[in-house]
Amino acid sequence: MRTALALLSNQIMLSCMRRILIVILIIIAVLGTAIGGAWWYLQRTLAGLPIEQLDYKISSIGYKHVRLAHINVVYLGTHSASEQPSVQEVDWRAHVNAQDLFITWQWQGFRPEVQIIEADVLDVALTDWPQAAESDAPGFDWQQLALPRSWHLPRDLPHRVDIDAFHLSLPCDGGCQYTGQLAFHSENKQRLLSADDPQYTQLTMQLSPHTQFDQLEQLTLRVAYTVENQLPRLLLEIQSPMSFNLTAEQQLNRDRSVHAQGSLFYEPTAQWLVPHLRPWLAEIDTLTQPVSEYIHHRVDAEYEVTARSATRSDTLGEWLGQVDADTSLQVAIERQLSLNLTARGRAQPQADNPTMQLDGEGDVEVSEFMLRRLGEKFSAGVHQQVDSSHLTSEQVMATPSLLLAYWQGPVALDVNFDLNLPWQSNQLEQAAAMNGVIDFNLASAHRPSLVDVGALSLGASGQVELNAGALETVDASVRGVADLTPLNASLAAWNADLGALAYQIDISDYQADPTSPIAMQLRVEGSGTTQVNIFSDMIVSQQPFSIASERSELRLRQANWQIDAVATEDIDVRVPFTFTLDANNSLAIDAETPAILQLGATAVTQPMEASVPNVLVELGQWRLHGNLNDLPSLQFSSQIDVSTPRVDSPLLRPVSWRWLADIAATPLAASPDFRSTGRITNGPGLILRHQLQSDGADVEVDWQLSDIFWLAGNPIAATLPNWPELLQLERGRTRAEGQLRYYGSQEAPTLNLRGQLDMVDVSGVYDTIAFTGLRSQLDINVIDEALMAELVQASVQRVEAGLTLGPGELKASYQGTLNDPLLGQVEIGQNQIAMLNGVLSLRPQRYVLSEPAHTFFIELNQLDIARLLAEYPATDIQGSGLLSGAIPVRWSPQGVFVEQGRINALPPGGQLQYRSERARQMAQSNMAMDIVMRALDDFHYSELQGDVTYAEDGTLLLALLIQGNNPALEHGRPVRLEVTLEEDLPALLASLQLVNQLNEIIQERVQQRLIQRLRN
Repeated sequence: MRTALALLSNQIMLSCMRRILIVILIIIAVLGTAIGGAWWYLQRTLAGLPIEQLDYKISSIGYKHVRLAHINVVYLGTHSASEQPSVQEVDWRAHVNAQDLFITWQWQGFRPEVQIIEADVLDVALTDWPQAAESDAPGFDWQQLALPRSWHLPRDLPHRVDIDAFHLSLPCDGGCQYTGQLAFHSENKQRLLSADDPQYTQLTMQLSPHTQFDQLEQLTLRVAYTVENQLPRLLLEIQSPMSFNLTAEQQLNRDRSVHAQGSLFYEPTAQWLVPHLRPWLAEIDTLTQPVSEYIHHRVDAEYEVTARSATRSDTLGEWLGQVDADTSLQVAIERQLSLNLTARGRAQPQADNPTMQLDGEGDVEVSEFMLRRLGEKFSAGVHQQVDSSHLTSEQVMATPSLLLAYWQGPVALDVNFDLNLPWQSNQLEQAAAMNGVIDFNLASAHRPSLVDVGALSLGASGQVELNAGALETVDASVRGVADLTPLNASLAAWNADLGALAYQIDISDYQADPTSPIAMQLRVEGSGTTQVNIFSDMIVSQQPFSIASERSELRLRQANWQIDAVATEDIDVRVPFTFTLDANNSLAIDAETPAILQLGATAVTQPMEASVPNVLVELGQWRLHGNLNDLPSLQFSSQIDVSTPRVDSPLLRPVSWRWLADIAATPLAASPDFRSTGRITNGPGLILRHQLQSDGADVEVDWQLSDIFWLAGNPIAATLPNWPELLQLERGRTRAEGQLRYYGSQEAPTLNLRGQLDMVDVSGVYDTIAFTGLRSQLDINVIDEALMAELVQASVQRVEAGLTLGPGELKASYQGTLNDPLLGQVEIGQNQIAMLNGVLSLRPQRYVLSEPAHTFFIELNQLDIARLLAEYPATDIQGSGLLSGAIPVRWSPQGVFVEQGRINALPPGGQLQYRSERARQMAQSNMAMDIVMRALDDFHYSELQGDVTYAEDGTLLLALLIQGNNPALEHGRPVRLEVTLEEDLPALLASLQLVNQLNEIIQERVQQRLIQRLRN
């Protein structure tokens, strides 16, 4: 039994061994076949690739894997030949070297599908740059592209790819070496059982320009592709640690709409990428220069797009032809700029040229930092020359950017747009072909301030029209309000208030053509009590540059204005003008219509007041011209006409005045030059001509008073109310001229005045004195505070003052100060006048006017007694002889008097004959009187002396001592007579004037004086 069991057991064991051996042989056969098949498939696959110089070494190979110790190959980049599309031409090569390459696969029937690719090291070196593909390749029509039936990735792609060390070498100047890692992963690929199974695929690549992998200067590319429910979603992310992150996601929905969104994070440290992108993108410097120049802080951006199409077609052109898209964009640059944009696009299907209608709105806020950066950029080289005032026309146009350089606070910009974009395969070409309009509105919460002037608000709005991607027309309006509170505070002392100035600049129908002019209109309007209005129509030409205005006007109105002691009222200024500015900065402002200023003025100066109720100022043919490169050389010229119907002042009579002159000036020069030549006239007929020149510090004036002919009237008396009422000039002429010189530029400023008054053959009356043939020259000089006057030569032909005098001469001079002009010194020269066939003279002497009293020494020389008695009203006495003497006349505020005056007859004496009928009757009863009368009947005197006294009340006392004889009386007996005469001298002279029958004026005045004396 045991033996049987053992044999049975052995047989069973042998049978099992055979079967196991058969299985092992079958497995070996199958494995060999698989390995051979894999080897055959590998060789076939490599042979179909565009490679050359293949060299590899297999470390191991199996049914589902192969491991290569290394593989070296040159990959060929090809493209179809233009003449023979079926022929491939090589344009670049890449040397590929992989170390420890491990590949696995799964068999699908007799076809392996790669599952895993792993490599420790992968080196790729490009020897040539790939040629850019031509976008206009023949036969390519992007609109005919069709959407795929399935969005799943093909099964030929591996399930996972891992490259531990990836080295990339590029053919840059000097060579570009990069180190990185590469990973690819696709989930569920191997388990796809139906079309609805989800698929998740991700590609990750990291690169660094450093040999040792750097964690900061590296770039990570991550692509995630998902297909779920047969709908694709693509996520792209490019990241550089702490400096750059770009995320973009697209999703196709079941309703065939596309939803896309993304974000951007950027730090200025990401500029390290620029040198590494330069070999790939030649325009990188042009694209990144504005970024590096203007963006200095972190950037965060987000966008979202939802696109829908009304068609169910799978053709891209047809789908886009009926697309409707909503877009939003938000950009924030820290401390610089924020942007919010929403838009809606609607496809406009057209057979030949489909377009996209895009409309939307947005807002932008630009920070103070950004504005200053823009200002510094655009005004480079301008603000450095502002102080020197040497600006070119381009710099003048760029001057507004100076305001940006010093701006504070943000600026907000709102836009609305309606654009039409033709479909183009190239987005740049699409932007270059857009048409439409953009409406914008700009506002700023900040108001830039000017020291001591005020703050300025800024706003702008308008419309821009685009044609074929280019600016075609612009309609814009820049507006704002200038708050001039500080300036108004400083003007308050003048009772002026400009209020807030509202300004507006309109640009209409600007054609974006360098040869087309720009029409601009400027309006400025004030809201204060000082009403200011400015209006200007301007034309700006671009090539060559020029600005011209054919119609501009400045209008200013003020109810009242106070400047120190001068108050004005009802001010109305109207200045129409035109101007031109050319490319050479030559400026010309002029007007054919006169500028007009109307006002009333009152000047209050102690102790008097003057007012001008209505002043009219006209500037005719005025012109301001020069070059803006040299502002101090700007020149102004005009004809000025100032008139007023009267001036109310205690110093003037209410007569009309007018000033006509040609004026010229350089108002902006460091030492402004001013010149004026003209005349001042008034209603009575005064004409004062002048020539004035000033450089701001020094003033020179020459003036001439035209001849006054007294026979035609007295214009001075009609002008000056303080003209001496007792002085009347009737004939002759008078003229005057003078100079004023003020030199303020000297270390010690000096003032020089010179005047000359000439009178020629003047006749007239002063009080009760008539004179004719008056000729004189009076020179007046002022040097600083010193006042000097000199009567160089004065003569008079005849003087009637009860007695007839003349001709005579007078010389005198005066020295004093302007502060006390009546307290100087008068020096009398040799002065004399003919009187009674003799001479009356004034002894030369100096008088100090500050003293309380003065004595004038009058000398009489050879006065004819016979002439004197002939002038006396009585006719009872006759005589002969000559008188001389000296009479000291004392003057004081109390009056005029004479003490110790002496007269005497000159040898050999003379003769007196007194034959009065009344005296003879008296002598008949008086013996002594009889002797005197007989002696005076024919009295021959040898000595005649007299003492003269004159009292302040006008009484003249004359004490005479006369010695002589009458040859017919007692044989010539000597006779001594002592006679005292008392006479009211003013009354005596008055009677003489009445007897002599002078002109009616004198007779009237004399009669009034006599009547007044009798009443007293």
